[in-house]
Amino acid sequence: MPICHDGYMGTAPDLSGSISKNRFRSELFWGIDRLLTCLDSGIDSFTVVFDYRCDIELHLDDRYEFYQVKTGGKGKFGVTWATRLPKRGISIIARLYELDDASQDCPIKLVIVGNRPFTKKGGTFDSPGEVLFATLEPEDKQKIEQAVSRDNKGMTPDLNKASYLLVAMNLDSPQNSVRGHLLTTYHNVMGCEPKKPMALCEALEGLVSDRACNEKQQPDYKSVVRNKGITNEEVRKLFSLYEDREDTPLSLVSDWIKSQPPLIQGPLRIALQEYASTSMERQTDSILRIANALIKEVDPSMSPDEIAESVAPQLISKVGPEISMSLAKIYVLIAAYTIALEG
Repeated sequence: MPICHDGYMGTAPDLSGSISKNRFRSELFWGIDRLLTCLDSGIDSFTVVFDYRCDIELHLDDRYEFYQVKTGGKGKFGVTWATRLPKRGISIIARLYELDDASQDCPIKLVIVGNRPFTKKGGTFDSPGEVLFATLEPEDKQKIEQAVSRDNKGMTPDLNKASYLLVAMNLDSPQNSVRGHLLTTYHNVMGCEPKKPMALCEALEGLVSDRACNEKQQPDYKSVVRNKGITNEEVRKLFSLYEDREDTPLSLVSDWIKSQPPLIQGPLRIALQEYASTSMERQTDSILRIANALIKEVDPSMSPDEIAESVAPQLISKVGPEISMSLAKIYVLIAAYTIALEG
């Protein structure tokens, strides 16, 4: 049964991190790492939401997972640290349990992610992995329950929902390990190496930053996914732009441009760059779908030149004058080559 998301949308989001961009850089890289882990696991349907109700959120078909990312080079992380009441605000653990209202939609998981060992009764948890708060000693569980109840007006927390995740990644300087993970995942998903690997890394990081830094409260769940999240489909689409294969729609269109008269190559190259720069936008998907439908109606024996000349005006009539003739030809040929390559 599909999740209704009413519980998730019922409480105002925490946008303070979105406004303070530099403060959550490590959160974003860890979120990218979580996204890549989903791809590694073969999860077909997921959305990673960046800095909306929590630092990083994983939305799956049957549950939410909320992650508070904490970094520290000194001092101890542990039960006392998580339950301490600061001078202003509420404790770390109580802040995490504010998200418990989303459990009316589906099961949830509440996780503090840290790069420091976690001090608890009976010893320190110091190996990468996860410790469930329900498995702590009674004294520690009581401290957590009291902190949550104190800061959240009598709430009785279910400790089976919450945990501490100790990560091996250097959360103070995470980009190197995340970029290595990205390239490994790319090869496993796409079956080839990416062309311009650093450009791929920067493109994904830029996309994540744009979503995380959207400071607006979203009116509905679809807007959260569209404006604050990145889906499996979006990541795979981005990956496809960097395929290092002999033939891709982009490379074939680029070759076609080189075959055109010199005077029109310039406008076509500019149009191709415009297409590439907007390829992650949903409007581009919409125009490509229209172009795809038009291509399927033409004679398959037509040459690329003939397809471009005959179908581009039709596309403009469907989409409107906001796209130029050069850009219309690019859309048409991207669609045509995509169909041809897919057989």
